[in-house]
Amino acid sequence: DLSSSTLPSSGTALYVPDSSVARAITVAPSVSLHPASGFLVNFGTGRVYTDADLTSTTSDYLYGIWDNGSVSTSNLVTQTLTTRTVTSPAATVRTASNNAVNYSSTVKGWRIVLGSGERLIGGDTLTDSGRYTVTTTVPNSGAAQGAWLVEVTALTGAAPSAPFFDLNGDGAVKTDNSDRINIGSDSYIPMAKFLGAGVYSQPVLAQYSNTLD
Repeated sequence: DLSSSTLPSSGTALYVPDSSVARAITVAPSVSLHPASGFLVNFGTGRVYTDADLTSTTSDYLYGIWDNGSVSTSNLVTQTLTTRTVTSPAATVRTASNNAVNYSSTVKGWRIVLGSGERLIGGDTLTDSGRYTVTTTVPNSGAAQGAWLVEVTALTGAAPSAPFFDLNGDGAVKTDNSDRINIGSDSYIPMAKFLGAGVYSQPVLAQYSNTLD
């Protein structure tokens, strides 16, 4: 029932954010098993319902929350994003911090602060093989307008343990450093890639074989 902002008398809110970061959730969450017990709920915030929404630069968020009692913003670890440019072939990608998310009575999950005006809209999102995969959108005009394909570790919000973008354009995704961002002695796995202008649908999983999806 979307006509009221109050919960049914029998309901308990999983996540009660600080008022400064409370945002609309318009896309169904993705629910998977949590390795400790219960469930992990991955979701994001964002809306495009009014003209004002189109030009909003408000920060929205991606989340991964353990369904194990009520959760507040202070119970979440924040992962930060860094935008990087690849020159050959040209691409704009992001890396994420790898802050530890040690689940406990006080640590219940993670969040990512999206870019200015960026938000999660569209259809259902996807959690598979421990990865949370979504498309985020910046609907307002300007150089940043467009969409990002994002894939993070569902439990932590950090980059997956292996690359999933073909950064060097050789037609294959490899586990060596050829599809990573290499800066000095450091190597980073990109967890998002800018898709270009436009609004993209949420990703769909296609299974090519029993071992590859």
